[in-house]
Amino acid sequence: MQLAADLGTRRRVSSDLQRTKDSYVNNVAILKTKRALIERQTRAVDAAKQRLLAVRTEREALEDQV
Repeated sequence: MQLAADLGTRRRVSSDLQRTKDSYVNNVAILKTKRALIERQTRAVDAAKQRLLAVRTEREALEDQV
């Protein structure tokens, strides 16, 4: 009787550990995806700032000509 109870407990613990591992693997994948998204967005913002600076510089140059 005790052996069957131990076996059931072991199966539950093993199942819980597998779910925890699966959750961890999924969370790592999500984190990797989010970090890649942040990196792309950061590059896009940097490029937009450079374009804005270029437009402002060109505008100032045109104002000086007028």
